[in-house]
Amino acid sequence: MLKVKKKALWITTITFFLIIQTVYYWEGKIGIFAIPITIALFISYLILFFLLILQITALVKEKFKDKQRIYISSTLLIVLILTACFPWGIIDFEKFEGKDVLIAGWTGAANCTTTLKFKENGEVYKRVNCFGIRKVNCNYYVKNDTIFFVKDDDLNIEDQYQFAIIGKSTLSFNNKDGLYLFKTKNDTLPHQLIIVYNKLALKKRYKN
Repeated sequence: MLKVKKKALWITTITFFLIIQTVYYWEGKIGIFAIPITIALFISYLILFFLLILQITALVKEKFKDKQRIYISSTLLIVLILTACFPWGIIDFEKFEGKDVLIAGWTGAANCTTTLKFKENGEVYKRVNCFGIRKVNCNYYVKNDTIFFVKDDDLNIEDQYQFAIIGKSTLSFNNKDGLYLFKTKNDTLPHQLIIVYNKLALKKRYKN
């Protein structure tokens, strides 16, 4: 029975570690389940911490004679420390997406946040945090003063834009530029984001 419990703790520890390390790949696919899953992972962390205390207590009583308990306690300790230091994983997978050339975002009602990151390799990544997490990406290219998005039928309508321009932001209080996203050329109410980083060689089209 004791061996079964130790095996279960091994499996739980490794599974928890793998889930944390692969957050980048699954967080954008779970939508509204992001919050309950995050809460579940936090509770799991606390449970594992409590189990670590029990393991250490048992080791002290046994005078550190149980090698298997030493191994699992050491592994559990390392996993908990790494999770505390790197809650989104040890490896920053976003770095592999490419170098950022333009970043724009906005936090709206209910603290919902939208962020667009344009990469040097011609890809753009969109992340929406609003009662869950949604992540999508597509391609773009620049022509004169306009960013054109390559049409991708796999994207939801809400994530599809035809083009974008840079203009003076009406949302910023410190005169930052805004990124205006248009669904069509006849779009009179473009989606606006505030530009927080811009190294993109793009002419600015300011509106009065």
